[in-house]
Amino acid sequence: MINTDRMWIVRTRQFRALVVISLALVVLVFLVRRHGNSEPEIPSIRVKKALDLSTLTLNATMERKLKEEYGLLQTKSRGATIFVDDQGRVRVPPPFILELMQFRDLEEQYHRYIESIQVPCTRQIHLGNHQDGGYDLCENQDVVPSKPCVVYSFGVRTDFSFDEELSKLYGCIIHSFDPANGMADHQHSPAVYFHSMGLWKTDEVMNTNWKMKTLNSIRTELDHQNSNIAMMKIDIEGAEWEALPEMLKSGALKGIKQLIMEFHSWVDLPPWQLDHRNKKDYRHHLNVLRGLYDEGFRIFFFKRFPGYCCLYEDEFNVSRTGCHEIHMMRVSS
Repeated sequence: MINTDRMWIVRTRQFRALVVISLALVVLVFLVRRHGNSEPEIPSIRVKKALDLSTLTLNATMERKLKEEYGLLQTKSRGATIFVDDQGRVRVPPPFILELMQFRDLEEQYHRYIESIQVPCTRQIHLGNHQDGGYDLCENQDVVPSKPCVVYSFGVRTDFSFDEELSKLYGCIIHSFDPANGMADHQHSPAVYFHSMGLWKTDEVMNTNWKMKTLNSIRTELDHQNSNIAMMKIDIEGAEWEALPEMLKSGALKGIKQLIMEFHSWVDLPPWQLDHRNKKDYRHHLNVLRGLYDEGFRIFFFKRFPGYCCLYEDEFNVSRTGCHEIHMMRVSS
């Protein structure tokens, strides 16, 4: 006679074991698929706490001077005070206003300014790689390169795709620069010349053994001090904020029709501190941007970079990037 109670117990145990094994297999399959399909996450740089919100107030004399002498008005943007012209276009205020602005104002003013189109480009073309290393230029009649033309390309690493395509399309002579890629001076192709040299605020040899020069010295060395430069591309990882003031002061930007820049919202050179939240830096950046505007350069294209060392969140938990590609054309001499 079969003991039904014993069979029921055995079958119950078998059923429970089967359920446990099935659940374990489901969990295992889920974990394997998740691991196999996941992409590496790019971490953002988070702020420790909220800093200051805007409490900027201007007296009647300041407001009148700002409006009458500079044509600017103050307005609000996401809890910050920023400055615009009478058409509502974001403009950088003069130094006496920048000194009064708090961090929140400076940060918002900087990002709103470089993420705005100031002049239209009716025909835009991309040259070089479609990832990092390629750039857009404008073919408007008054700024398009025309042979004979000279182009400076600072910060090529080992990617000459932009330089090569530009030389072939427009017949320009390209001078490419980078002190950090280990290459010696050489003629890279019939119209592209490489210089193991970097762009900087002074002429010096750094402790990395990099030869650095100002734009003014480079133009003199290459006998281009009286030549128009059709275009200049600068991607030098934060050193732009050190080199640009010298260019503005010396007049070395004379004759340059298009300026392609990668801007980084920090100025610390290696080892980078990745400090996107420094009042002094933002004031410096905005003063430089105002100098470029006064020199006649206007933004016709911008692009945000979500790179590893670029991302951070502001006090409103809004994701920002400290790395921008900014393209400018000269609209006045």
